[in-house]
Amino acid sequence: MLTIDGSQGEGGGQMLRTALSLAMITGIPFALETLRAKRKKPGLLRQHLTCMSAATQKTGAKVSGAEPGSRALTFDRGPIRGGDFECAIGSAGSTPLDFQTALKLLVALVGITLILAMLLMRGGLGQANKKARFGQMFSRNGAVNKLAAARIFLFGARDVWFVVGLPVFLSSVLGWTFWQSGGFLAVWVIGYGIVQSFAPRILGRGGAQVNEIKAAQHWALILGCITALIAVAVGIDVGKTTAVVGGLIVFGVAFAMNSSLHSYLILAYSDDDEVALDVGFYYSANAAGRLVGTLLSGVLYLWGGLDLALWGSASFVAIAWILTLRLPPLPENVSVPLASIEGAD
Repeated sequence: MLTIDGSQGEGGGQMLRTALSLAMITGIPFALETLRAKRKKPGLLRQHLTCMSAATQKTGAKVSGAEPGSRALTFDRGPIRGGDFECAIGSAGSTPLDFQTALKLLVALVGITLILAMLLMRGGLGQANKKARFGQMFSRNGAVNKLAAARIFLFGARDVWFVVGLPVFLSSVLGWTFWQSGGFLAVWVIGYGIVQSFAPRILGRGGAQVNEIKAAQHWALILGCITALIAVAVGIDVGKTTAVVGGLIVFGVAFAMNSSLHSYLILAYSDDDEVALDVGFYYSANAAGRLVGTLLSGVLYLWGGLDLALWGSASFVAIAWILTLRLPPLPENVSVPLASIEGAD
């Protein structure tokens, strides 16, 4: 068993959280002595016991010394298991700290899985007759590449606060139940789809002629301003519930308009003989944006709460807007305007 002196370094609770994460990953048991020796109140507090409880639930570990004020404990991991785990943290400020333990384990397990997949996968699965060069991953159409890049940051901007940060915030800060949070987000997704289907009619109301590229630029700018305003409201703690719930609804409308415009533009820009390749590349960029946004959602919320995740979202929207400013005019052979289409995306 590994013995750790808890008075070394900063001598706080971070040593316990890191030790728990590494013990769950490696299976090496540890004994932690002189816990939080450099704090005004040495020993275990409630939030540290919550970390211990979470780690014990996930691994069936054998633990001793897990009680308030304890200055020494041992942890011997059992087999990692799945399931639904519930821990009452009791303090909003401690939520990101306790979240670290589970997040580190998740990152390690995903990393190990990817490494094993790269090392152990053999055979001709998906093997091409010749190796493709890196440049062949991209479209030969420069407009498609620029639009795909904008799509990465557009969908990353949504998921960077929507996937992890928002549900945790609704639960831990606003005190919503699982059903309240899940129900609200489900209704938001349905509403987002409805708005998206009506986007062409909204843009072409009154028979107005629509410049789809200018519209994409304007709606990206609107989306960025909305996200920044929500971030400011959350950061200065003014009407958090109204700012987040109301802001998310307005964000959803603006995001749906952006997504519909992008989906029209990819078809307008695609070459007739390479539509499948261009659209496939474009939606792979969509998936890449969602992956990056999901990963950053947890990291940014852990570092700075929902306001930092929102500023990350606003930054992504700003990049998407800059990229749309560089889009070239539509090809002359595009004869079907967005406003005449029944639905988009």
